[in-house]
Parts: sequence; C-alpha cells; structure tokens
Amino acid sequence: MGGTGGIGRDPLDLLVPDLTGHPPMCGEEEFARRMAAEVANARARAFAVVQEYGTRAAMEIAGWGIAVGGRYDVIGVGGGLWLGMPSPDSVRQGFTWGGRVRAHVVPADGTQRSIG
Repeated sequence: MGGTGGIGRDPLDLLVPDLTGHPPMCGEEEFARRMAAEVANARARAFAVVQEYGTRAAMEIAGWGIAVGGRYDVIGVGGGLWLGMPSPDSVRQGFTWGGRVRAHVVPADGTQRSIG
C-alpha cells in the first residue's frame, strides 16, 4: 500500500506508526468479528435535516447527517456545506432561517424517534 507507485516514500507514512513486523492481533475471521463489534458499539445514527416552509406548506431535505459519540455531522444536499454540531438542537438552529423556515432532525430509518 505504498500509494506512490513504488517511487520514494509516501509522506503520509510519517503520520502513522510503522507496524511492519508486528504480528497480527488475531486471525482474519476474528479481526472481521472485532471490526463488526466496534462498528456496532459506535451506534452511529443516520438522519436527515428537513426544512419546513411556512406551516407545513412545503418541505425539502436540506442535509444528511450522522450522529456518533455525542457529535452531529451534517452535509448539505448541495454539497457545499458541512457542519459539525454538538446536539440535535444546534443542528435545528443551524438550518432554521428566520420565522419562515423551520428545521427538523428526522431519523433516516423513517421512525419518529429522537436521535439526540
């Protein structure tokens, strides 16, 4: 995994400890189980930010996000916006504009449960 086509050394290698020569921590199947458990324990939750125009007159999905470890990261649908927020309330505030556009944080699984 050199990344430079075998010419010289990849500069990113300077940022990562060299584990060459270290034995694997476990077999391939056990490693796959450990990775799956790590992901399951993170309990990441996907959500959409939906903007409501007027009083239920119109709506649109303004962004998609993921909540993990007490952090809420959102990417705007147009791709030009990324926000890292500390709570669902701060996400709502960030996407609520004046008195005519109200934001909602909606779980991506279609339920109405809270993500916060």
